[in-house]
Amino acid sequence: MASFLLPDPGPLSDDEIELRLAETDPGNPTAGVVPWYRFHIIQLGTGRYAGHLSLRIGDSEHIQRYAGHIGYRVHPAFRGQGYAGRACRLIADFARAHGYATLWITCSPATFPRCARWNVSVRSSSKRWTCRRTPTCTGAASGASAATAG
Repeated sequence: MASFLLPDPGPLSDDEIELRLAETDPGNPTAGVVPWYRFHIIQLGTGRYAGHLSLRIGDSEHIQRYAGHIGYRVHPAFRGQGYAGRACRLIADFARAHGYATLWITCSPATFPRCARWNVSVRSSSKRWTCRRTPTCTGAASGASAATAG
């Protein structure tokens, strides 16, 4: 992996949203916490905060099974507009700058079908990605999917 904390990528945007770097954390290896970036998801045209996306830099069983490299939250008023998928597509090149070809995205078992559909839409936009369900710990409320750039 490339060293953590590359320069701010600046705004990352498409025709509906923009990702703005809001916060970074170098992590704490002693505590098992990986470095991370947090981006605000901003709706273009209105400038309204629609949610956030976190990119975690590190590989561990915890990242692959539970936390994921990418975590996101879209506020209820903005759900159903594809903002999570758009944000994940926008962050892909920045993640590649850290040396990633495969990114783990966490989701709840109930939302896995939407994650799989998102990966199909990414695959059809000239990037080849695959999505697969991974096992979860007994009693865990989340799963993970791997989005692999090819």
